[in-house]
Amino acid sequence: MNYFTNVWFNTSKLVDFGIEKGWNFKQAFVGYFIACLSVFISVPKLDFLGNAGFILYPIIALVFAVILSYIVPAVFFFIGKIWKGKRTFRDYRIIFGLSLIPEIINLIYKSFSYAILDDPEKENGILTLLITVISVRILTIGIAKTQKFSYDIALLNVLLPSIIFGLIYVSLYYI
Repeated sequence: MNYFTNVWFNTSKLVDFGIEKGWNFKQAFVGYFIACLSVFISVPKLDFLGNAGFILYPIIALVFAVILSYIVPAVFFFIGKIWKGKRTFRDYRIIFGLSLIPEIINLIYKSFSYAILDDPEKENGILTLLITVISVRILTIGIAKTQKFSYDIALLNVLLPSIIFGLIYVSLYYI
């Protein structure tokens, strides 16, 4: 089953397939890499890299993707344990990686923005909101189906870590 096409429209079927047949973390890891690359393309503090940035961005993104693939799902995993979730940490890593696949749209937009407008920081609020909604949908369905939670509890399992990470981000950004 192809993760990249089914994650958009057949999320529930994809999660059922993953539970039944076993997950392939390699395909899910692509989501982490895409998300990190999308972020690093628009980081102005890396401008000093110049043209070397196009070689170094993927390497930096790969390193951060590996780190991200452990830290963020761990928080979701421990929050899921509050509601007696039964699935493994590995399942959370895969579900979270799948939820990051929609970042490919943002990556393409930022790449064109950088190439054509030479403005990698240019954000499109509507596009970002759309990607966030799609990602939260994928994550909520994935958590609900793997943990056998109701969608309410699964959404709460998504929102609590998001609030935690949001507070950390805001505190680091404004301090």
